[in-house]
Amino acid sequence: MRNSLYCNDMQMRAERPRRFAFAFFGLRFTLSLRAGCCIDPLRPPRFRVSHLDFWLASRYDGLYAISGRLEIPAPEAGASSRRVGSEWDVRLDYATPLPWLTLEGGGGLFFPGKFLKSNAAGNSKRKLAYLAITFRL
Repeated sequence: MRNSLYCNDMQMRAERPRRFAFAFFGLRFTLSLRAGCCIDPLRPPRFRVSHLDFWLASRYDGLYAISGRLEIPAPEAGASSRRVGSEWDVRLDYATPLPWLTLEGGGGLFFPGKFLKSNAAGNSKRKLAYLAITFRL
């Protein structure tokens, strides 16, 4: 069994959208910190747990959709907080005996931060689940 811990230092993301299927927003102009662990047994499946924290790059910027469209602008005087929220993700990857087929399932729980609570309607925590099948040609 190969287990690992990982932690990305805080980083600025300018244009790259989130890769997760259950993303609410893009990582456009946000600062994020990601930490987690991976349990990688010698045989499938692989289990991952991660925690992400999101902040706006500036109190005067807003929150962008994955498409790049501004969804939640900051007030003209600037937001009272840059903290968008935090998210817990759980993922299970299974490499099938067929080398061209992979199965993945997971879920997430997003907790809104002060920016969303102050500037957006429907700012309660969100639960999400997904299942993905990947074919390699």
